[in-house]
Amino acid sequence: MDGSILRRASARRLVAGIATTTLLLIGCGDADQADRERVPTMLGTSTAAGEGRPGGSAPEIEDLSWTPRQPMPGRMLEAEARVSDPDGDPTDVTYRWLSSDGRPLGEGRRFDTTGLESGDMLELVAVASDGARESDPFSVEIELGEQAAAIELVAIEAPEDARPGAVLEAVVETTDESQSFEVLYEWRVGNEVVGEDDELDTTEIAPGLPIVLSARLEFEDRVTRPVRSRPLSLAAQGGPEIASSPPQELKGGLFRYQMRVSGASPEAGVRFVVADGPEGMTVDAGRGLVEWRPTAQQRGRFEIELQALDRWGSGAAQRFSIEVDDPAPPARIR
Repeated sequence: MDGSILRRASARRLVAGIATTTLLLIGCGDADQADRERVPTMLGTSTAAGEGRPGGSAPEIEDLSWTPRQPMPGRMLEAEARVSDPDGDPTDVTYRWLSSDGRPLGEGRRFDTTGLESGDMLELVAVASDGARESDPFSVEIELGEQAAAIELVAIEAPEDARPGAVLEAVVETTDESQSFEVLYEWRVGNEVVGEDDELDTTEIAPGLPIVLSARLEFEDRVTRPVRSRPLSLAAQGGPEIASSPPQELKGGLFRYQMRVSGASPEAGVRFVVADGPEGMTVDAGRGLVEWRPTAQQRGRFEIELQALDRWGSGAAQRFSIEVDDPAPPARIR
């Protein structure tokens, strides 16, 4: 009988428990969803995504590229990895450069291929990290192509003791003449570009100024850095000399003087200048004819300086003076 009473009591407690649970479910509606969302808090502090703590995701390298796309020995390669991180964490990428047999050659984003040969294979390996997790290694193979032609020598070929008016020729030697490229020339005097052909006419260049030639090779997809020659200066040549003498007096109230020069080459382009003189005195710059008719107010002694200059400013000066007297009074009629 006691056992029967115990079994009935247990059954009542079980029924009561079921009823209580049923009432809680009915009374709360969607509270079970809220309870489920609170479970992690009851179990412990949740892990915030994107902070590199346990529970975050490792970054992933999606692509690995290099420039230039057609690498050759002796050139610098630069790697570029495209990385994604599900948590939005900042990432760092480690780059390693290996030989075809796995021998380490260098680390870092940039790698100098100097010392390698055409046909050599490289392996580029990249690993991304967000500070807590690392991506799987991502690798690519790179084959070095045929080495491009390069400039070995740039020089200026000039006549011995070259003077203004000489024609200079460019000399450019390259490592490989069989490849397709164009040579770009640039002649400079100071900061001014004075020519872009393989020859330079120096007629307009003054003696003593340094002339420098630079050359570059233009391929289909790139242009090399310029290689410069040693500077060359044109030898100074004797400027024009004045070989004539001015008249000492006016004739018919007019000063007229034909200047003559010697020692000037035809390409020197001599020009004549009145550097100092009375108002109204003129000179034909090309012919050297000086003329002056004094006015009634121009009386006395006048200092004069005439110059004969070549196109580069070298030349000679002639200085003299001339006296202009008052005209004689008219004769008195008797």
